[in-house]
Amino acid sequence: MKKNLCPNGHYYDADRFSSCPLCEPSPGEPQPNGNNGEESLPSKNVPAMIMCKNGHVFDPSVTTTCPICGAGAEEAMPPAPVQSVNKVTCLNGHLFDRNKHTVCPICGAIPQEEKPHLTEPSGPEQAEVFRPSSPFIPDNEKFSEISQGNVQNDSLSIQKESNETQKALPTVPVIDSDEDILNDATPLEIETLPVSPVAAPVDPMSSRTSLGKLPVAWLMGVKGPYRGTLFPCRTGRNRMGISSAGEIDLSDDPAIEDDIQAFLIYEPRQRQYFLQAGTGNSLVYHNGEMVFSHTPLAPYDRIQLGNTELVFVPLCGEKFTWEEG
Repeated sequence: MKKNLCPNGHYYDADRFSSCPLCEPSPGEPQPNGNNGEESLPSKNVPAMIMCKNGHVFDPSVTTTCPICGAGAEEAMPPAPVQSVNKVTCLNGHLFDRNKHTVCPICGAIPQEEKPHLTEPSGPEQAEVFRPSSPFIPDNEKFSEISQGNVQNDSLSIQKESNETQKALPTVPVIDSDEDILNDATPLEIETLPVSPVAAPVDPMSSRTSLGKLPVAWLMGVKGPYRGTLFPCRTGRNRMGISSAGEIDLSDDPAIEDDIQAFLIYEPRQRQYFLQAGTGNSLVYHNGEMVFSHTPLAPYDRIQLGNTELVFVPLCGEKFTWEEG
């Protein structure tokens, strides 16, 4: 069943009726006779429709209760009176329903047949009819006089402002030729401005890093998982092992098990390099020989820890230091 609502507020079954059976006659009902104006009796084939208390129309021969809400026929109530539409036009020509709106919902103007009033008139007195006033168009001669007067006032104000601006500007003497400069006995006054001292240029190397962080040597991997990897060495003790906090991290070599397996030491006073064994149980080799405590390092010496073999390449020494530049 397809429930539909007619303009008068009646619900009906749209699958059975093309229009509201309460507002319009069914196709099976006879039409009024045009000769005498009397209506004939309804056809016997058309069922008698009733309405429940909620306004739903149904056939009592099919069901005793409303198929939409379940209310019975004995609870049916007469439909609410339908308020007619009172169409009026406002002063601006807009059409609206006077029963729903006291003024035009589009522009707010009152209906044409009504008179505007602030309060309800008490007695025969009535307010005057409000009519929208047409836009005021002044006389051309008066309007031109007013416009010219405004233009003159604006020009006078602009000229006054320009005169005040010229008075505020300092006058500069104009010199025609070089002779006027030579003949002018008035000395020129030169204003001296304070000059801030220029700061000395800052050394970029000293601003970026201190001497303790500059590299003094390198270890180049030649065998093992770190072949081709360059490790910088700083002044002091450089830790070598699988610790990520160490200066030379070799944690990718599975043969190294100690956090600190060896130290590479640079002593800046004597400008010497040493290789020292670490605190773990793993062994350290220098040019194929095991290191027990510490041993001096020379350029291109080989250091082996686990499966990694490194070549020592010094920078600082007798011929160069970062302190001397």
